[in-house]
Amino acid sequence: MNKFTVVFPGFKTKAFTMSFDDGHDSDIPLVELLKKYDLKASFNLCSGELYPDGAEIPTCYKHVPLSRKKAIELFSDDRFEVVSHGYHHCAVGHIPTADAMYDMLMDRRELESMFGKLVRGHVYPYGSISKDAIEIARLCGFVYARRVERDSSFLLPEPGTWLEWRGTGHFLDNDFDQLLDNFIRMDNRYYNGRLFFAWAHSFDFLYEGGWEKLESQLAKIAGRDDIWYATNIEIHDYVEAYRSLIFFADSTKVYNPTQIDVYLRHDKGMTCVKAGETISLI
Repeated sequence: MNKFTVVFPGFKTKAFTMSFDDGHDSDIPLVELLKKYDLKASFNLCSGELYPDGAEIPTCYKHVPLSRKKAIELFSDDRFEVVSHGYHHCAVGHIPTADAMYDMLMDRRELESMFGKLVRGHVYPYGSISKDAIEIARLCGFVYARRVERDSSFLLPEPGTWLEWRGTGHFLDNDFDQLLDNFIRMDNRYYNGRLFFAWAHSFDFLYEGGWEKLESQLAKIAGRDDIWYATNIEIHDYVEAYRSLIFFADSTKVYNPTQIDVYLRHDKGMTCVKAGETISLI
């Protein structure tokens, strides 16, 4: 009997991902910080709330929405994922089904048209969620959707729960720095890869010392040899690729039917099973 556990690309034992909601002009300095520390992130946009280029933005806005042109400029970088956050940021768990379907599907269609790439993730506005909203997200073609409740266990999402994904914590949670320290110190030599999923709005850092606080957190987590830095969709696709591996009945060989190279740890060591490859584990 051979015991198998999942590790991440490059045989890294931990992964770190981030998610930022809404699409406001405070994303501009945030993107610069992420580039400075060579970090990936997913940006959750409400395409119906982005302003047409050249349009006058009402002065009543506390946080200024991005223009469509600026959003494309910021998030077309390959290190960033574009995610649906609802066409008009509607509380889909508390509105009629037809309206919820429109808000999700219209947002996906608009974002794909803007960026010319698939949009496969969603974030429930206000954390509003229901059984119907989860089913609508599935029918709209989303393979994962994040809610606001947290799970600080660092465990990977269980199969079948991607449309109810809980992050590890919000950057402004009182215990966020302690969670980050615990994750960094964690020695994960024997178990499945561990995951830290941080989220926020960029405008959450518009207080005195806010950007400095965020930069200290990013500097702490960045550049570590045992951590894989990924977007939300990269986490989903990699974990699902691992779960798609087909093992011989005696565990001596394994077939990878996906298009993603998968790294795993087993009794004989660690192995990379390349896309479409069948290999021996002896």
